[in-house]
Amino acid sequence: GRLAAALLDDHFEHPVLLFESSMPPTMTAVKEYVRNLPTESRAVMGKQMDTVHVYDTWVNGKNGKLHFDVMTTNEDLALTLAKQYLVGIGEPNAVVTLKECQFCHSEPLAMFSEAQQRQFREQGGFILPLPA
Repeated sequence: GRLAAALLDDHFEHPVLLFESSMPPTMTAVKEYVRNLPTESRAVMGKQMDTVHVYDTWVNGKNGKLHFDVMTTNEDLALTLAKQYLVGIGEPNAVVTLKECQFCHSEPLAMFSEAQQRQFREQGGFILPLPA
């Protein structure tokens, strides 16, 4: 299956496709894309990024269930960030789809630490590891 990462833009009815491949894009690629957006699009993204969508994620790892929240702006980016996180913790073969990574609720970005807010703005989201 293909994995797509997208950012929503108020000027479009549909997500703007950023990447399309079998592997999630690197954070460098995502940052480069955002850096090259027109100023107007970055401003729209900034407004959207005042709200964090929480995606409750449960996956089967090598040694049992893994539980974490993906904090981001949309489901496509949630899946991308979840897959990158799983690769980073040595679980590259763990299956993560919208079945495992489900939207739960939204929270104001201001509720999170400065480091988390910075990661959210620079990388499109962050992961909160949770007990399984």
